[in-house]
Amino acid sequence: MRRVELPLAVATIFGGIRTSAVAVVATATITPLANVESLGNPILEPQTYGLACQIGASIVIALITLATDLGLGLVQRAVTPEGLKRSAYRTGRPGKRLSTIPVLRRS
Repeated sequence: MRRVELPLAVATIFGGIRTSAVAVVATATITPLANVESLGNPILEPQTYGLACQIGASIVIALITLATDLGLGLVQRAVTPEGLKRSAYRTGRPGKRLSTIPVLRRS
């Protein structure tokens, strides 16, 4: 099981981790609602920080989210078995997942 199924599932597992991490980073702006200081304060309290800080915090959060997605995307690509990368490239669908179940046809 570890020699076949786990290597095939690694790309999907890291895809889920990547999606979850991006969602956590992007929604961290609502932490001021729980009385926690974060970059969400300038966004949720523009009367205190002003419009410039609100826009600046939004840009910083967007950049952090993009960096998280890019970094985990590189990790996902690095842990994906080489055979899956090559087979996706040969079919002309590099972003698509391929079925690993062989189709048996009766003649």
